[in-house]
Amino acid sequence: ELLVAWRHWQKQKSPNSCVGLEAFGRCLAEVASTARTAHEVVGLDSQSALAAALKPFDRLQGPPRGASVTLHGTSPAEVAAELAGAKEFRSRLEAAVGTESAATLLREETIEALAGKLVLNAASFAVPFREGSPPLRAAGVFVLLSTMNHSCAPSVRLETSEDTGSEVSMLTTRDLEAGEPLTLAYVEPDWPGNERRHQLSSHWFFDCDCPRCEAEGRIEEALCAG
Repeated sequence: ELLVAWRHWQKQKSPNSCVGLEAFGRCLAEVASTARTAHEVVGLDSQSALAAALKPFDRLQGPPRGASVTLHGTSPAEVAAELAGAKEFRSRLEAAVGTESAATLLREETIEALAGKLVLNAASFAVPFREGSPPLRAAGVFVLLSTMNHSCAPSVRLETSEDTGSEVSMLTTRDLEAGEPLTLAYVEPDWPGNERRHQLSSHWFFDCDCPRCEAEGRIEEALCAG
């Protein structure tokens, strides 16, 4: 019932967000489970156990200082309020890590920091549904992919497993020289240059200077000069 309620809320509030309420809930549940193990098995105090459980997210790049990601129709404050208002979910967090640590996980600041990590590093893919039905759109965070740089002329493309989409393979798009870096396209390479650069700047907070964008920039300068 909880997942049904979360999915209904998401559909009503923010259907186009790549990271939804359910994703936040599952992440917090995983963090709480890891923190509980660190406390009970390793012997860490509650605060240290929670910090250790959140440590893996430090491997993911977040927004620059002072910037925040867009959740398309909702906000970290609303997400935090919805999660905190789910009594069953909150009680399970408290049972796992205690009242104080559960409150820390459900704070707006925690959700905002988590949102930045998830939104910037999530990869979208399609998951097969029923025969004859269109695939379901989903997103996941794959640590290896999150370390790869962008190029508007990428050297690899992604291919997800046909059954669940939970496994991702990287296939080269062309013959590569030894030592040539592997790059991904964060946006559709077929988009016009100004649209690609706008999306990269507004969503990922950087100005693209890949060889393709530099070449297109020189062409535009030449046309304007002529």
